[in-house]
Amino acid sequence: MRERIGPKAFFNKLRKELPFLTEYGPEWPRLAMQALKATEQQQATLAAQQREIQRLSEQIERSSRRQGLITIGAALIVSGFIMKGLDGWAPKVIIAGAPPDTWLLLGGGILLLLIALSRR
Repeated sequence: MRERIGPKAFFNKLRKELPFLTEYGPEWPRLAMQALKATEQQQATLAAQQREIQRLSEQIERSSRRQGLITIGAALIVSGFIMKGLDGWAPKVIIAGAPPDTWLLLGGGILLLLIALSRR
């Protein structure tokens, strides 16, 4: 183990790598600058990607809320039509051929759909 990580191993490895170090040694400052520039570009790209992810996340959240409003609105409209179709219920108050609850459900459903569709 000592022959792989000790001082002797270090100098043996250095002696083997010395031709490489002397050949490419003068290029190190340029390579270091290229690495720094690449890092800066990657950081700028990462920041742009993070902004895009945030924008998409907000868009998904808005779409989710909109879909919820559409679902509830459609359910209220369907419920209103079901109540209109129930002949056996026989309410005491009828407005334009339907009980007030039916109009409330239909109106609420239509209102929710209009709100959902007006949002983008």
